[in-house]
Amino acid sequence: MVGQLSRGSSVAIAGFGYFVLKLKLAPAGEPQACAGIIERLGTAERRNFENAEELLRLLADWASDVSKMV
Repeated sequence: MVGQLSRGSSVAIAGFGYFVLKLKLAPAGEPQACAGIIERLGTAERRNFENAEELLRLLADWASDVSKMV
């Protein structure tokens, strides 16, 4: 499980990333399903994800790429 930030938490933010997120509709019996495509704007990089953990990993990977450029 990913930790959550509480109000007043201090986190250093290097900037903003802009994304287009396309989510697949979940089947009727699976409201927790999270799958789709995420596109990083400005680079046209597109990645598929099959669950929330994969989506978070993609975002973390892209965030680390940005921090290496600063």
